[in-house]
Amino acid sequence: MKYNKINYFLKLINSKAKKKRKKTCFLIGNTKKKFSNNFYLTPYRESQKTIYMGAIVNNNKTAKDIAKKVDGNVNYVFVDIEKKISSKLDILTNIERATKETISKSILKNYKPNDITVNSIENFIQDYFIKDLRGVGGKKILIVGAGNIGSKIALRLLESGGLVSLLRRNKKKLKIINNALNIIKPTYTEAKSSIIYKDQLRLESYDIIIGCTDREVKFKKINNFKKHPMIIDVGQGMFSKNYVKHLSIKKVPVFRLDVESSLNSFIDSKISTENFFNSSFINNRGKFRLIKKGILGNSGDIIVDNVVTPRRIIGICGNKGLLKNLTVKQYNLLKRKILKNGKK
Repeated sequence: MKYNKINYFLKLINSKAKKKRKKTCFLIGNTKKKFSNNFYLTPYRESQKTIYMGAIVNNNKTAKDIAKKVDGNVNYVFVDIEKKISSKLDILTNIERATKETISKSILKNYKPNDITVNSIENFIQDYFIKDLRGVGGKKILIVGAGNIGSKIALRLLESGGLVSLLRRNKKKLKIINNALNIIKPTYTEAKSSIIYKDQLRLESYDIIIGCTDREVKFKKINNFKKHPMIIDVGQGMFSKNYVKHLSIKKVPVFRLDVESSLNSFIDSKISTENFFNSSFINNRGKFRLIKKGILGNSGDIIVDNVVTPRRIIGICGNKGLLKNLTVKQYNLLKRKILKNGKK
């Protein structure tokens, strides 16, 4: 009974995909959170190539049950490859294996939701400051919850010159993460990550505030914002309802992260490159050595879209993976001798 809703949505996305001549996908993600029925469904969405929906599960059995339900009823099944362990039960949630053991009819793909979330955060922030000549550079950035997502986005913003401050309850882990970020950031990036503690916190001093925690944090109310910070609540639980109301009165919006754009492009990209490993990488045509794009070739190798039936010349390999410059005359000569029917 609890999976009946999945049947309804499978019929819905297949119907829509048929009308629009698109593929169908079902994403199975995992979380360590506990909730009723051990899963919940995500909204159905549409990318350029697909109509898709998904389920978030919190145990291996539910992942396997849902995989059985969707196998063969969608073109692709995307499975979360992030492994999570319940700290209380010490049980590994490995839905990748549970799903791979089950799927036999649909095409199986992997994905990492946290990385897609990080891409969405970065793209959103960069777009927000697109008209600023410095972009994120020099902006004071507070990241509340320096865990997996918080640490990853901190590194991205450091690379763009953001002045990142990290806040986390576990002070020991906070120091380790902060040190690690300053070690692995690009050598010549001047911006540094720093630690901030809650009793030192002044929200009004930041340009960007990113909440990567799903725990409510009690902040002091601010009577005077000298500048309106950009606030993103990724974990959807950092602010109390009263504090959100307080920010609203101060005309400071709190953005709720939307991953749809990044997820759409990720799915379409995975589908576009799915045949890369299913065809030859290298082929000889007369005196020419053809290599598939995406392969590191030797100097003089011709890079083409398909080494068996080439339709497009990408370039000629130079030294150390670089491309050689081609004149129009050289390109036309290669086109006549290599491309099928001599077409561009």
